[in-house]
Amino acid sequence: INAEYGECLSATWFEALMASKRSQRLESALEIVNNQHRSFVAQAAMAAKDYSRCFQEMRNVMAAVVVVLESIPIASFSKETGDPQVRAYGRNLALTTDERSLLGKLLIDNLKTSISNAEEVQTTQADELETNNGYATETVLQLDRFRNFVIEKRAFALVKSFSTAIHKLAKYAAADPNPYLLSFDEKEAKKYEKARQKMQEDYVFYHLLLGDLNRHQALLMRQELAFHEAQLDRSVSLQEKMLTEERARVVQEARDGYQIAFDYAKENLPSTHPFVLRIGFSFAIILYDFLDNPDAAVDLANTCLLYTSDAADEEDSVDLGGRRIIKKKKKQTLKDEFQDNE
Repeated sequence: INAEYGECLSATWFEALMASKRSQRLESALEIVNNQHRSFVAQAAMAAKDYSRCFQEMRNVMAAVVVVLESIPIASFSKETGDPQVRAYGRNLALTTDERSLLGKLLIDNLKTSISNAEEVQTTQADELETNNGYATETVLQLDRFRNFVIEKRAFALVKSFSTAIHKLAKYAAADPNPYLLSFDEKEAKKYEKARQKMQEDYVFYHLLLGDLNRHQALLMRQELAFHEAQLDRSVSLQEKMLTEERARVVQEARDGYQIAFDYAKENLPSTHPFVLRIGFSFAIILYDFLDNPDAAVDLANTCLLYTSDAADEEDSVDLGGRRIIKKKKKQTLKDEFQDNE
């Protein structure tokens, strides 16, 4: 066997091995996607406060959906050119409402806990420094390392790992032709319209979630050097400037996510949709937390409430993600009826 033949044999074997691994990966992904109870373990883990298991299960579900979307040609989902079994898989290529809710709650609650823990560490450090006249004792340094490696880096890794999958799911939610929509028959008007609305909601949800992840990450980021990194030279100010710029970049990414969600929702979602109010409040929080403009934040929040309520002129009430705002005239009518009954 000459060297050239050996190289060809090696390349062929490697390609066959990679194809086999891709096939096994796709088969496992299809099994997860087609499981009607795929998020049951994640929900049970969340209820039991086993967050590590919940993270793992939700990561598996999202990864499986992405693998199927990236591995199967879009034409395979079409009624004319596709396969019925593939089209059946396609109807499961969107996170359910419960899965979306679980994902958002899991990620945001975890980041809020990290922020709370970091603030507690910072308070303890401040007390220790005050006790020792500003001298950074070993306790202060240990707390600093704990905040850096246990709290911050874990939170940032969490944001990075989930952001990648969320970006991909958002891209496919807006894809045209859309694999999920192709799995439905346009002649079944109600089902097809419901699926189309689902994709529109998904696109807004994913960008809202990306904005939330970046916003909470920015809250966790420092604007000053850690004690164990601070040095008595000119590089300190330069490094702190870099930290400030990095934090500003993350804040801008959060604003970009909210802006994309807003632009799309304005064109595709009704004004009374729960995401409309959430987008407005998200911008208000950015104004309050990062742009030092609390008055504008309060005005924007009030405007969002009034706008969303006024947009429901033809409705008795508008559902705002678990909160129900009843029109004032309806409230007054109910009050009058109650007094009449008395």
